[in-house]
Amino acid sequence: MTSLPITPLPITPLAARRLLAVMPHPDDEAYSAAGTLALATDRGAVAGVLCVTRGEAGGDADVRAAELRSACDAIGAELLPTLGWPDGGVAGLVESSAVTTLRAALLGWRPDVVLGLAGDGAYGHADHLALHRLLRQAVHGLACADTGPSWTPPALYEAVFPRRHFHPVWRSMRRRGFTFVPTGWTPERFGAAPEATDVVVDLSDVAGRKRAAIAAHTSQLGGAAPEDFLRPGLMLPLLQLERWRLVQVP
Repeated sequence: MTSLPITPLPITPLAARRLLAVMPHPDDEAYSAAGTLALATDRGAVAGVLCVTRGEAGGDADVRAAELRSACDAIGAELLPTLGWPDGGVAGLVESSAVTTLRAALLGWRPDVVLGLAGDGAYGHADHLALHRLLRQAVHGLACADTGPSWTPPALYEAVFPRRHFHPVWRSMRRRGFTFVPTGWTPERFGAAPEATDVVVDLSDVAGRKRAAIAAHTSQLGGAAPEDFLRPGLMLPLLQLERWRLVQVP
């Protein structure tokens, strides 16, 4: 009798030994991935955050860098040096060079799992959409490359938010004339149904730490409570669960 080949299951975020969130701006790590990163560190993993811009379009870059460090401290994550890409200009980078830079950063840190934003970019920010595409290419390139026997290229998971959840944020930004979000997106372009999720992370034990990570970004809160970041009550469901979709199997 011929046995069938056994296909190993992909590693999940909470089973990773080294977990890296790759984010566009300071604060994106807080609402999308802080709970998963905090739980992973509680389980003995080394968690890291790589922010590709310094967030200068949203305020003083040094202030935002300090806020990001405080957010990482709240969840026990290591902060990697920023790539220094232009805030608001990620889509304008030379694609091949940007992918090469991302790939080198991943090779240098060697995570088991990479976390990123999905194709809706949470609320459609052009930098979010561009990094989504670049990160997919970078991780795919690693999966196709010879990285040596000591490291298996990472699984890539992308944040899945509730269906339509960020549409009001997109709509508000369009009404205010911000050009970094696209025109014509309907509510259905945002988020995904529960069945489109591969991993659901219960944040019951780390909700306070995720809230503290959001609260660390004082310059972006505008005096609002962490639960009301970007829009009143927007963060409440995101303090309960984080959902992830598997994109790239190592």
